[in-house]
Amino acid sequence: MRPLIVTLLVLLLLLSYKPADGANWAKIAERTVESLVKLETYNYRNGDMTGLCTAFVIDKKEGLAWTAAHCVAHPRNNFIAVPPLVEGTPVTIKGIGPLYDLCLLQHDAFMQVKRALKWSEGVSLGDDLMLVGFESNHIWGPIARRGSVHAVAPDWLLASFMSEGGNSGSPVVDDDGRVVGMAVTTAAFEDITTILTGNSMAYAKVLYSIGRHE
Repeated sequence: MRPLIVTLLVLLLLLSYKPADGANWAKIAERTVESLVKLETYNYRNGDMTGLCTAFVIDKKEGLAWTAAHCVAHPRNNFIAVPPLVEGTPVTIKGIGPLYDLCLLQHDAFMQVKRALKWSEGVSLGDDLMLVGFESNHIWGPIARRGSVHAVAPDWLLASFMSEGGNSGSPVVDDDGRVVGMAVTTAAFEDITTILTGNSMAYAKVLYSIGRHE
C-alpha cells in the first residue's frame, strides 16, 4: 500500500508543478485541447479529402467555433467536423470574414466539447505563447508549439514558431491559457506564424450577430 501512496503523491506533485515563470504549459495545452475540433474538407464533386484544419470553440451555448477561411475553401465543399464523441457531420458556415482569413462555424456538436476558450486581455512583445492544434503529419492527436511574440499590431501578431499543415485555425494561448488569436499562415522559409487577434475576429462576429456575413 505504501508504494502506491508514494506513487500517487509523486503524480500529484508533477501535475501541480509550475516552472519558475509561473506557467504550467503542459496543463495549459491539456485544457486547450478540450476546446478543439478537427476539420476535414472534401471535394464536393468526387468526395476526395482536400485538407485538414483545426477549429476551436468559443461559445458552447451557441455552438460557435473559429477556423481559418482558407480551410473551408469554397462554400460548396462538404467539410466535416469531428469534435469529441461525435461522428463527422456537415457543419454550418455562419460567416466568412471579408477582410481577414477567418471563418465562423456553428454545429450542435460544438456544445459538447469540455470547454470554450476565454479571450486574453492582450499580449506584449516578447510574451510567451503556445499554439495547440491538429497537424496533417500527426494523425494520432493534437500537437503543441511554444514561442514568443515577435511583432504586435492591432489585428495580428507574429510569433516565433512555425505552423504546419493542419495547424491553420488553431488557437494560440497565453501563459494563463487564454486565447490571444488564431494561427493562419507561416512566413516562407521562416519559423514565424501570423496570428489573427481578437480585434479582427470580433469584427467578423459583429457581422454574424447582425446577419451581414458573406
